[in-house]
Amino acid sequence: MNHMNTTLSALPHFQHLHVETIPTQLSMVLERHKKELESLLQENKENYTWDNLLYPLEIMSDEWHKIIGPLAHLNGVHNIKPVREAYQKCLPILTEYSLLFAHSQPLYEAIKYIRNSTDFARLTTTRQKIINDDLLNFKLAGIALNTTEKARFKAIQEALSQTCNQFENHLLDATQAWKETVTDESMIAGIPDYIINEIKNKDHWIVTLEPPIYQAIMMYADHRTLREKIYQANITRASEISPSGTQWDNSRLMMDILKLRHEEAQLLGYANYAELSLAQKMADTPQQVFDFLNNLVQKAHQQAKNDFKALTLFAQEHLKLDTLEAWDIAYVSEKRRQAEYNISQNDFRPYLPHSIVLEGLFTIANKLYGMQFKKIDDIETWHPDVMFYEVTDADKHIRGYLYLDLFARPTKRGGAWMDNCLNRQYMADKTLQYPVAYLNCNFTKPANPGEDALLSHDEVVTLFHECGHTLHHILTQINDSSAGGIQGVEWDAVELPSQFFEHWCWQKEAIPLFSRHIKTGLPIPKEMLEKLLSAKNFQSALYLMRQLEFSLFDFHIHAEYDTQKDATFIQTVLNKIRQDISVIPIVSYNRFQHSFSHIFAGGYGAGYYSYLWAELLSSDAFVAFEKEGIFNPETGQRFLKNILEVGSSRPIIDSFIAFRGQKPTIDALLRDLGIKN
Repeated sequence: MNHMNTTLSALPHFQHLHVETIPTQLSMVLERHKKELESLLQENKENYTWDNLLYPLEIMSDEWHKIIGPLAHLNGVHNIKPVREAYQKCLPILTEYSLLFAHSQPLYEAIKYIRNSTDFARLTTTRQKIINDDLLNFKLAGIALNTTEKARFKAIQEALSQTCNQFENHLLDATQAWKETVTDESMIAGIPDYIINEIKNKDHWIVTLEPPIYQAIMMYADHRTLREKIYQANITRASEISPSGTQWDNSRLMMDILKLRHEEAQLLGYANYAELSLAQKMADTPQQVFDFLNNLVQKAHQQAKNDFKALTLFAQEHLKLDTLEAWDIAYVSEKRRQAEYNISQNDFRPYLPHSIVLEGLFTIANKLYGMQFKKIDDIETWHPDVMFYEVTDADKHIRGYLYLDLFARPTKRGGAWMDNCLNRQYMADKTLQYPVAYLNCNFTKPANPGEDALLSHDEVVTLFHECGHTLHHILTQINDSSAGGIQGVEWDAVELPSQFFEHWCWQKEAIPLFSRHIKTGLPIPKEMLEKLLSAKNFQSALYLMRQLEFSLFDFHIHAEYDTQKDATFIQTVLNKIRQDISVIPIVSYNRFQHSFSHIFAGGYGAGYYSYLWAELLSSDAFVAFEKEGIFNPETGQRFLKNILEVGSSRPIIDSFIAFRGQKPTIDALLRDLGIKN
């Protein structure tokens, strides 16, 4: 069978997906896999090998993912009631399935048998690492617990799964529930036309919290009261003081999540969840993480205070604002950027039509890695806006496929993210299944069908970021799915390829490849380009301090939680961190934590520091291209072969050194962030 057809035939049939049947399907597969696992362990007793045990488990995992994966994806991009209800029903089945393997003492003993056998040395280093990682995973899943403790561990996993999902649903519902009808045209002054067209409804305008709308109003709306109103609605989402109602209050859920994680960590012998989270990360100890973050605070804090002082003076002198409030920051910052650099993010939109941006992005991937992207029609998707691409290498070999979903919708969760649809894997019939990725953004949809969306440069950076994750997934050459692409990569390094790819958004040689005026076809004028690059690190210390606040908050609440903490704990920790390091005004009603889905629902609990940790790696990695040429094909191939293709087949630090020839240092990160050291 043709490999390409094997993969395409395995794609989800989104238009014919009966989501209500998926929980039953999962239950049936769970029961069948129980029997298959038992059979594998019985038939091969005392002679376990990769081929007769671990490979069949990879095939079982692939089958499982093909059933739950499309539903989990729809839960993020098309969160309608039937999808949500079906996914909710699947959560306890997912927990039971994971623990079927993780709590199987016979399976643990069988994998230990392979690890200690003479055959182990003959396995590839990738498979040796998978086995060692499996044994660590068994430990982290509580294999050493007694029967009573295992039952409690299972109950914790089920409760966490349900609670984190409920947190995300609350946030989506609270976001969708709020809207403001504006009838006075003066209130929309300053807002870009593309947003005004989006929110116009006959003789009035409907303002919502959809990310592109919220961001544009905060940055451009001249009407201060409108900015304050939408800011308050956004910063209190899913809290006890949300203007859209308290039925989606996440206060209790956050404490429940911390309590459950803490109990999980202590069951496994760790002092707290922060320690547990580092078991599969590059960082070794909580103190190492705190030292890393506090070092950055020391280097950036004074510069951030200077930035804010300059912003305050600008607001007083040019905008007649005696005080600078939280809802003024983005607006005044944009005005100051325009004044100092005579430039606005909106100035670039006509030069960044999404089709040209994609064309340039694909060209850059080709120049670096020799990859070609070809659009394929007639593939079932979940929405007409979704595009599908085939990716081939310089030898015309297929490397993978990509679903691209660029635009915001009411039923789509906010932000941008990449996820895996299919993993690279040799199937039971010896055909190769190629990796397939989902790349999701939330850009404003063009006003008319067939037209281009006009992106800001910030949105282009977001697209490149998610494409970096996508390339990591689909360019893997590891055929064992549990170590291919992003699978198994240390969580504080998984952002390395994504943040690395952002660098090309700021290079004079690269920008003309993805920018062209929508009407004239002309490139960005040289003067505009110089201003963009000059403004790259505008108020960068303020941005860094914001990231440090989030990272320290996340790590402190997970490191310091204990069962004696009451409902005020989370707010108290956040207040203390802000008191110590924040340089911008914080309103008393700020409930940012209630919408911090990265750490309470998105896998970044006690791991948000990973963004800055990985940024250190990516900045240092890019130095090689600065020295050797940003499109140097040899350097690109070195990054491809040592980072993108190897997945988690070896520790990421080994992959980094293989590419860079040395360990990373902080110098390139500080320079990239514009922090004067």
